[in-house]
Amino acid sequence: MRLAIPDPKSLLERWRKFYGQLATWTRERMPKGLYARARRGEIKNFTGIDDPYETPENPELTLDTRALSVEQCVARVLERHGGHP
Repeated sequence: MRLAIPDPKSLLERWRKFYGQLATWTRERMPKGLYARARRGEIKNFTGIDDPYETPENPELTLDTRALSVEQCVARVLERHGGHP
């Protein structure tokens, strides 16, 4: 059986598309309008605008909010920190 290795350019383009959608989704969910204020220059050193996002090397907890419900996320946080769901 021969495995197909994806073209690196294709992978990069897919990543850019995903990241762009994620960034847009995050900005749209921001209830206080902080991203809009940062784009207008009212807030300096704002992650994702004029300060890069730095992915944690070893996150303590990762929650995929696209796949998990709010209740599941809360339960995992509480489990991780000794609480009860």
